[in-house]
Amino acid sequence: MTLLHVWSILFPCITHGYTAVVVPGVWEWPASERTPVKCSVSDEPGCWPGDANPGENMIVMKKMISVFAYRLSHCLYILPSLYENRRNIKELKQMGLQVDDVFRMVEMTIFLCILLPISVRWFASKWHAGIHLHRLVNLVYFVDIVRRHSHPHSWILNTPVFALYLFDKHVFTYFYKRNKSPAMKRIRLGQDFMVLYWDSPYGFTDTVGPDYSMLMNNSSLLEQKHVFTCFENRSGRELEDANEEEDGTDKYENESGDGGHKWTVGVVIRVFRRPRSPVLGARDRVSHTQRMYDEEPLMLVTGPRQGEMSEMVRLTSL
Repeated sequence: MTLLHVWSILFPCITHGYTAVVVPGVWEWPASERTPVKCSVSDEPGCWPGDANPGENMIVMKKMISVFAYRLSHCLYILPSLYENRRNIKELKQMGLQVDDVFRMVEMTIFLCILLPISVRWFASKWHAGIHLHRLVNLVYFVDIVRRHSHPHSWILNTPVFALYLFDKHVFTYFYKRNKSPAMKRIRLGQDFMVLYWDSPYGFTDTVGPDYSMLMNNSSLLEQKHVFTCFENRSGRELEDANEEEDGTDKYENESGDGGHKWTVGVVIRVFRRPRSPVLGARDRVSHTQRMYDEEPLMLVTGPRQGEMSEMVRLTSL
């Protein structure tokens, strides 16, 4: 719909053979092009680009129509001269555009037809880059709406929602139920899986399968928090120490459950072992899960929050 909207100004050129002319306006804060004082076609003060200009004598027509309305009682006297003047009108058939109209047609075509599909395609194999490209498209779309003086409703409807999104993204999700560098117990299950256990200061949830977000402390600026569906230790059992085997797995010394690592939350993580492309940061050349597997598990943990799996698990267990 957005593409149809920005390109619709040229529809008369396609359907009725109109030509197009660009009429530069006056740029004002924040980045909005105001209507020029005069239209380049009719030289009429206050003429809006974007209007169809059917003829050169339109000013005369407008004046004749106003006289006709004013002297309605003498319409029989006015109509002959009005009809005669209309016969002399030269068909111009021209659309007036502003510079901003041309810019928006190019901008929206590139972002919505090229970059947006690329970002969606990257979600499956290059999520770390695809999510940033997707958000860039959303940001440009929002700025393009609110910067224009002709969209005052967007200042009221869109801006508060965007401000709440920024607060949730950069403040709420980082500082609400924040657990910085908790003592982690990592048990490797072969080369492709591991289990992490830690003690959450926020206790147990009233649901199953809560979501926790994790981010390694030494991650790059563009690295996103990763959300995992976790499980909780409602029985209160503690973990025994484990010895690492030659194949990289961990083996328990005993399973008595007496003494050991205290934990309330655990998560099973699949390790993805492939180089990242494109690389967004020097410290993130491999996947975040591979760094969690290879490096010391010092990370920021936020949560718990109810995830989409919580309700599914509850319904399945009924």
